[in-house]
Amino acid sequence: MRQPFDYIGYWEQTYRSGETSGRGSYGVLAEFKAEIVNGLIQQESITSVIEFGCGDGNQLQYMNYKEYLGVDVAASSVRLCASKFATDSSKSFMLYTPGLWINRGFLTADLTVCLDVLYHITDETDFRNTLYDILHSSKEWVVL
Repeated sequence: MRQPFDYIGYWEQTYRSGETSGRGSYGVLAEFKAEIVNGLIQQESITSVIEFGCGDGNQLQYMNYKEYLGVDVAASSVRLCASKFATDSSKSFMLYTPGLWINRGFLTADLTVCLDVLYHITDETDFRNTLYDILHSSKEWVVL
């Protein structure tokens, strides 16, 4: 029987080996996403953000977030981002496990962001749990 693709293991190995989040988090694609998200932040006076899938943190460098929590399924991603932004007290990071994020309104933000992440989730239960968590972590705005 064929084993299902381990997307969490894939991303853990990617970041542990020093590889990046991919083309979507760099260059013109990162700049385009930042232009859209930063425009919304400015227009709506958004101050707090939770991001599902912080990856290697490169996309984060383009964003104008005042208060930020980045979560990721890969522990190596969390360690990488925590190190990269160690001197920035406005940014926090934590490991995310789909189905084990029992958040009954305690962790919420004005905006929840999930950029180029959902289509990487190959397990349907994890996909549904992640989408639920994204939608229930926002006080007002969601950007997918």
